[in-house]
Amino acid sequence: ILIVFITFTVSLIALKRNRNRLNTSNNNIDHIQRRFRQVSITITLFAAIFLLCNIPVFLYYTLHLLARYFPDTASKLVAIIHEKLAWYGDLMLVYFPVVLNAAINPCLYLLRMPVYYA
Repeated sequence: ILIVFITFTVSLIALKRNRNRLNTSNNNIDHIQRRFRQVSITITLFAAIFLLCNIPVFLYYTLHLLARYFPDTASKLVAIIHEKLAWYGDLMLVYFPVVLNAAINPCLYLLRMPVYYA
């Protein structure tokens, strides 16, 4: 998760820096800069979707880990989570986000990469 967050942050910074630097004097350089921007946007989208889908899983497992090693403080939070999400908590917090990420990735590939256009 940390590596993906760093990648996401670096891509956003690169997009902000190169936003107004499009060179109109040379077509080859302009094409390279536009391609770099498109690739940066694609990497940022993939990283953002990955983070949105996997942060709940990471937090859920972190909470269970804390409950194991610090039972006094974290067990109350685990009890609240299990009370609110009694039957479908594991399904919604662990399995569904990962499957959702796997389902969104091919759609992003299709939308962001013109090689796959029919």
